[in-house]
Amino acid sequence: MGTQYLPGQCCKGVAVDCVGFVLGVLMDLSGETGFVRAEWPQDASMHDAKGSFKAMKVIAENFKPYKIIRDGFIEPGDVIVVGPHGGGPGHGMIVGARKNTIWHATGDGVQYTGISHLWLTDQRIFRIYRYLRKESWLLT
Repeated sequence: MGTQYLPGQCCKGVAVDCVGFVLGVLMDLSGETGFVRAEWPQDASMHDAKGSFKAMKVIAENFKPYKIIRDGFIEPGDVIVVGPHGGGPGHGMIVGARKNTIWHATGDGVQYTGISHLWLTDQRIFRIYRYLRKESWLLT
């Protein structure tokens, strides 16, 4: 929490953007180490429709198996791609373990907030990804 926001970064505790944050959390939770940010396509950005779906596709391909959730019901660890109504996708976040919370990297740094943030900031949900090996993330 509080890690500064810096576009194009994925450096835990130093600087991240929203995709770098999602990627880093998924890597930590899953124990994956094979994905290198240097492999990230230059046009995979969360700041335009084409690039944001490409960014999420790259993450999804590195954290298989996953499924796209279409019923709107979210679970901790789900990745949500949002954007303003009337615009394209532009932001990625992860559903938190606390009820109705989301974690994301913003201009104010990494933070968590209530899911109502999406409606208060007039965000449209474009896609929800659920990683199917989440049982390994759970603490006993």
